[in-house]
Amino acid sequence: MQSQNKPIELKFVNYGNGKSYIYYQDSYLLTQLRYYPYVQFVIIGLFLIIAYFLFSSARKAEQNQVWLGMAKETAHQLGTPLSSLIAWMEFLKTKGVDDQTVNDIRKDVKRLENITDRFQKSDHRQNCRKKNIIKVI
Repeated sequence: MQSQNKPIELKFVNYGNGKSYIYYQDSYLLTQLRYYPYVQFVIIGLFLIIAYFLFSSARKAEQNQVWLGMAKETAHQLGTPLSSLIAWMEFLKTKGVDDQTVNDIRKDVKRLENITDRFQKSDHRQNCRKKNIIKVI
């Protein structure tokens, strides 16, 4: 105890010139309370970090949903002109336009249809089922 705190000196006047010393140290509870604010700061810091990551992931998920909605809307809007182009292609075939020209238009329309289908299928989620991976492999 002497190494932790300076002892308190007591002088006894009634009992002669006697001196006594009182040695003391901090209690266990006081020692624990000294570290309590640091523990609180760590806990609050962890809470803030977790809250930030949760908010960030929620924001990213919402942003992904917006992009997905825009992709589906774009695919939907592309469908109308594609239908018109397919009709014009049939019309040109009936008017006797060169087969090479109609085939070139058909290839371009087919590419646009593939892109539209990919956009439209981007929202469809696959059916996930639990399976034994060892049997599947």
